Amino acid sequence: MQLREYQEVVKSKIRESFQKGNRSVMLQLPTGAGKTVSFVNITKDIIDNNRKVLILVHRIELIRQTWDKCLRHQLDVSVIHRDFTYRKYIPLQIAAVQTLAGRIKSNSRSLPEDFDMIIIDEAHHATAKTWRDILDHYPNAKVLGVTATPIRSNGEGFEDLFDDLVIGVTPKYLIENGYLAKPRMFVNPLRFDLNKIKVKSTGDYNERELVKGYEQSTTYGDLIKTWRDKANGMRTVVFGINIDHVKKIVDAFNEEGIPAVHLSSDLDSMKRNSIINDFREGRVKILANVNIVTEGFDLPAIEAVMLVRPTKSLSLYLQMVGRGLRPAEGKGRAIILDHADCVAEHGFPDQDRIWTLKGKKVQAESKKLKFMDVSTGEILESRELPSHITEIELIEVDGDDFRKAELDKLFEIQEEKSFKTGWVWYEFINKYKVPTEEEINYMQDKAGYKPAWSYFQKKQFGIIT
Repeated sequence: MQLREYQEVVKSKIRESFQKGNRSVMLQLPTGAGKTVSFVNITKDIIDNNRKVLILVHRIELIRQTWDKCLRHQLDVSVIHRDFTYRKYIPLQIAAVQTLAGRIKSNSRSLPEDFDMIIIDEAHHATAKTWRDILDHYPNAKVLGVTATPIRSNGEGFEDLFDDLVIGVTPKYLIENGYLAKPRMFVNPLRFDLNKIKVKSTGDYNERELVKGYEQSTTYGDLIKTWRDKANGMRTVVFGINIDHVKKIVDAFNEEGIPAVHLSSDLDSMKRNSIINDFREGRVKILANVNIVTEGFDLPAIEAVMLVRPTKSLSLYLQMVGRGLRPAEGKGRAIILDHADCVAEHGFPDQDRIWTLKGKKVQAESKKLKFMDVSTGEILESRELPSHITEIELIEVDGDDFRKAELDKLFEIQEEKSFKTGWVWYEFINKYKVPTEEEINYMQDKAGYKPAWSYFQKKQFGIIT
């Protein structure tokens, strides 16, 4: 299988990084950029040189996806998982993390003795002890971690696990070149304050409190109205908070005559495949789930995504939205219906982001978006919605102009209040933390700064080295 040009570029950069003496390298490629194809192509090169490779995955869906790509590359592969046949002496092994860690712990004699390369799919999960135990068991192997989001759910990075980070193309590049569908974002504000929801030790919101907040402030009819207004008839994946929440969403759609089902981990593979096929063929319009349709789920037939699950995890947000960005024949822009303040929390899925192994700290306070009270035309902020309002317009927001508009607004305030020009940039960075190169250039032009100013900013934020 021939690689795309940008995949060949990152493959060369990975090779160069290992040649420099790095033992562990992390590859960042956006969701939909072909991470699996890229690392399987690297795997084939290693196997063709009579060396051994272990591919680590954490879900059965990822095992099947990787196994399929290996077969397409004409690779003989063994799988370490109870549902597959294990052949110890095959040089290419795909292993379920829990299965392999259990066998290491029990000192199983059937374990492969050593590997030249360990490839970790969805490497942002590789912080758990089970992953580390496997890496420690094979200390002579080089390690390649692959992820769309090199950041932990609590905002920390991966300096403790990886020596180098290879960064691929941006989502904007993939959209402009037809590899991803451009998202069309519609946002509707939460009617409860996320800042009052407890945060777990994992860094994400407490699910029980989230469900309580929704049930006290939002009707399931709001979701149905949104879908009919903005995505009527489209095959839509809905992300809910927990299984009970998801089932209630499904019941609400079915009561309105809209075919809906839920997908959960307790369904056997035959039932799950039947549900997915019905969705693909259009017999089911709403496919609701908690975290099933995220990693390892590649279905271009998804035309819309509805977010009903707030999250502090940038990784999870981009995975959820990414399900709808796969291009398909006859598919236009991907419709994203945000009922969870995810855009306010994390920004747009196709905006530029600066990735480093250092990660970033999760912000304590979400950004604010503005909405219109349809009955009065009054503009309101998502954290300040009066309870008497019965209809909020679901408005479209554009990632290309959203943050620039914020800069323009700050300039207006600066001029009105006679503040110094530097106040604008201070407030913008205080809110968004990391600017894009385009935003730095825009600020330079608006403020009349010299090129040295933008050069310093780009150096400071790691855009140039």
